[in-house]
Amino acid sequence: MMTFLNRFSVILVAAGKSIRFNQSKNMTCAKDISEKKPFTQLCGQPVWKHSASMFATDKRVIQIIIVVAPDDLLFFKTKFSEQIKQWHLELVAGGNERFESVENALKHVRREIDFVAIHDVARPCVTQQQIDEVFQTAEQFGAAILASPLVGTIKRTVSSVQIKKNNQDLTTNDIAETISRDNLWEAQTPQVFQRELIMDAYACRKNVTNITDDSQLVENLGHSVKIVPSDRSNIKITTATDLLIAEQFLK
Repeated sequence: MMTFLNRFSVILVAAGKSIRFNQSKNMTCAKDISEKKPFTQLCGQPVWKHSASMFATDKRVIQIIIVVAPDDLLFFKTKFSEQIKQWHLELVAGGNERFESVENALKHVRREIDFVAIHDVARPCVTQQQIDEVFQTAEQFGAAILASPLVGTIKRTVSSVQIKKNNQDLTTNDIAETISRDNLWEAQTPQVFQRELIMDAYACRKNVTNITDDSQLVENLGHSVKIVPSDRSNIKITTATDLLIAEQFLK
């Protein structure tokens, strides 16, 4: 007896401006970096490929949409034409903000899709086990994300006086309180949702401000989102130094 596999669409978000990444290039001992974060080399291949390859070989995934900045569309089509053909990638132009990029991609999700997984290509160390667990949890409950428990001591601060340092005005911060880290998690990706659920969440997004991830919109519909425990090996590359850390995890 054949087991029915739910059909997944994966949205790979690669349309960021890489501002913090570019600002950090001169402050790291990493190898020469001359491209945007998704396209810079990591263990011999561009960052985006590490994530894409994980989903491209998954039998549950029947559609992969990769969102890149409008200025990068021609570059991507030209440089990665082989991967586009091999993995049947669908390219979509991103927006000014991350949620706009995801919204653009959602318009291209096929009607036969059961679940949508949204993943930042800047998390190239995601494992097959993590993908399996978050997929299976979403299938059971309708919405699930990877997340790691906070381990550091968390301080909330308030701005204080301005000081001069190296001829620059800097604002110092005073500790207002120490926050308990109990029940606090750092959200990661993939974040996986029933197709209609994430569509409805984005249709209602105008009522939500400061959108930082996709599960936030689903939460605002009143739908519960399950956390699948992960760890910090599913690192998000934000600075050039993170490339060195990711390289060690991949090795």
